[in-house]
Amino acid sequence: MDPSSGKMLKHWLGFAFTWSPDKSHLAYHGWIPHFSPPFAHSSYLQIDDRTVYPPEAITGASVHEGPHGAKLEEHSIIESGGLYRNIHEFRQFFWAPDSKKVAFIDRVYDWKEVENKPRDIGEQNVRRFLVIAGVDIKPSILPIVKSCNSQNRIEWRNDDELDLSCSAGSTRYAIDKAGILSESKKIQ
Repeated sequence: MDPSSGKMLKHWLGFAFTWSPDKSHLAYHGWIPHFSPPFAHSSYLQIDDRTVYPPEAITGASVHEGPHGAKLEEHSIIESGGLYRNIHEFRQFFWAPDSKKVAFIDRVYDWKEVENKPRDIGEQNVRRFLVIAGVDIKPSILPIVKSCNSQNRIEWRNDDELDLSCSAGSTRYAIDKAGILSESKKIQ
């Protein structure tokens, strides 16, 4: 919105909006339908109106106009016998100093409805991943050990190194010239 005129300049649909350090890119969680079952809440990362993660959202995206003219890019969840596989859940994004890539934790799980029980009771096979994604960057993904499943904090050291801290300790990760993420060392 232009503060002097009050004119709307751009509209994004989603949440967890996070500007890159140089304000050239906006990362955010794409729109999801409220009051729907967990499998319909699968997360996808958008940067500047473009879906960049998860990979199935990029390759299988169907683009159409949504509320307020926003682009919606859906990705399919695999369903078999009432079990929905590979539901993504993430909320917070951490930009690299170069404003080209963002890091976040992706909690991936399978879900099956359990009658007369809270929604999260149907979660199965929960996995956590450290993800690096960006505009024109192929996502790089590494599993996180089960002992590091809460209180996660990501801090970029420079454009190619970051630290992931949690209650189990800290680990340094590096990104090589090909954009591949790897564990560098444990930090105490």
